[in-house]
Amino acid sequence: MLERLLRYADKQLHFGELVTGVRDLRRWSHVPTADVVTAVLDMFFARLGSLNALEKLNHLPAWKKLPARSVSADTIGRVVDVLDDGSLRASQKMLYTSMKRNKQLVAPSHGLIALALDGHESHCTYNQRCQGCLERDIDGKIQYYHRNVTAQLVFDNFSFLVDMEEQRPGEGELTAAKRLYERVVRDYPRAFDVVLGDALYTNAPFINKILDSGKHVITVLKDERTNIYQQADFAFANCEPAVSFESGSSSYSCWDEGNFRMPDVSSALRIVKSEESTRIKAQLDSSLHIKTNTWMWITSLPSIRAGTRTVHALGHARWNIENQGFNELSNHWCSDHIYKHSPGAIRNFLLLCMIAHNIFQCFYKRALKPALQKALTEVLVSLKVAADLCGNWPRCHSP
Repeated sequence: MLERLLRYADKQLHFGELVTGVRDLRRWSHVPTADVVTAVLDMFFARLGSLNALEKLNHLPAWKKLPARSVSADTIGRVVDVLDDGSLRASQKMLYTSMKRNKQLVAPSHGLIALALDGHESHCTYNQRCQGCLERDIDGKIQYYHRNVTAQLVFDNFSFLVDMEEQRPGEGELTAAKRLYERVVRDYPRAFDVVLGDALYTNAPFINKILDSGKHVITVLKDERTNIYQQADFAFANCEPAVSFESGSSSYSCWDEGNFRMPDVSSALRIVKSEESTRIKAQLDSSLHIKTNTWMWITSLPSIRAGTRTVHALGHARWNIENQGFNELSNHWCSDHIYKHSPGAIRNFLLLCMIAHNIFQCFYKRALKPALQKALTEVLVSLKVAADLCGNWPRCHSP
């Protein structure tokens, strides 16, 4: 499976160029940068979880078949720490261009491609501290942690992880998000139509920044104390839903009104409200329970561009995106493991993990036939990649 994955990546996604395009800041390079980058990507493909696990595989015969020589864990940590993050982002953009050219990134049925922004905590510890660490008091004890804002593009059955930005000590998530957005809209000016964010991003300066760049926005409207929330709630209370529909075990009633004004926002905004009921069967006695939720989104999209159900779908897509994107990296790709505790290493390992995730997702969802996808989950495919690295299954999973 590893050979098949690498062959696909090289032929369809120009894997060799992606790897050789990454540079580092060393004056003398005894170990080629490409060997280090290839080793780290293979580690993420196989979801090994640590550099020590990767180093144990270096001496195995299967490793000699790979287009890179073995590298020690310490060397990988030192080199990744000084990788040029600009060249990593350039390789990510090259990967996006290859996928786009090969028609592997397909727009959703409504035709709008979204850029989802979200903040995540990636590492925390009581024992180690670096210059990039944020600090907080937990029961009188100082905890050190890292937070990042990630950006991903939402396509049909595919989320492309674009970029990330560190939240620096003394600043909030929105400040990091503004830096990230400025870079993404510069590097991917035509890649998306609308920006998705949670309630934190319902912020006038941030919304203005998006609108000034020629893009639209959808964010969660959650604060019931704001005038715009109260105005919308009052307006919806006196009218019938614009759309009512059912999907699976859930039913939805949606209201949709425009011409709302948010203080300090340059344009009038539109608000969509959704009241939702989901039938849930209890496991013990099979009795049915009804779970209700109410959502409200604020958007600059005109109704002629996006109907009520499109805004509803995009608003809910942000939750699915969060689970499919960074949370998946944390839960299944070991992105929150501290491979080396320094600002450069944490940033660069995460960027490499994002590149590996995009390649793997493209291989799984675009190269494997539906029957094979049904038979093999992504985790099982990763286990097969790990088995190929080990040369045999038992040794791969021995402690």
